[in-house]
Amino acid sequence: MTDVTPPPAAQSPAVPVATPAEVVVAEPKKKSGAVGGFSLVLAILAILGDLVVIIIGIVSLASLLNGFDWATFDFSSALAAAGAFAAIAVIGFFGGIVLAVLSILFAIIAIAKRRGRVAGVFALILSIIVLITHGSVALALAQAGAGLGGLLPGSGS
Repeated sequence: MTDVTPPPAAQSPAVPVATPAEVVVAEPKKKSGAVGGFSLVLAILAILGDLVVIIIGIVSLASLLNGFDWATFDFSSALAAAGAFAAIAVIGFFGGIVLAVLSILFAIIAIAKRRGRVAGVFALILSIIVLITHGSVALALAQAGAGLGGLLPGSGS
């Protein structure tokens, strides 16, 4: 028997099919600005807390003047209003300082890590303003207290 099948044809070497030359570039993961936004929220809360304490002070002063009985010089309602305002003012004072310091901390982190830099810069500015106002109030109270040294009992003057 003779084989009648033709010999295999010479094949060209395997060349990959022409593929498009476009390169797919993965988009970089967008960084969240949550740290800067959180610091801005804390700074705004510190400022709003100061405004609330000022409004409560004005209302307490009005209540103090309206509650004072000029005929009998009864101070009980006036002292209650002054005591309530003093408690709220102390909480607002120290709460504002804590919020401002935390806001500055988060703002510095946001600026350094580039996560909400614009919000972090605004938070930094607002927090510094809050610290300046609280520092000036503390300084004024400290100087007023030093002037009362001779009037307080047990001061030795």
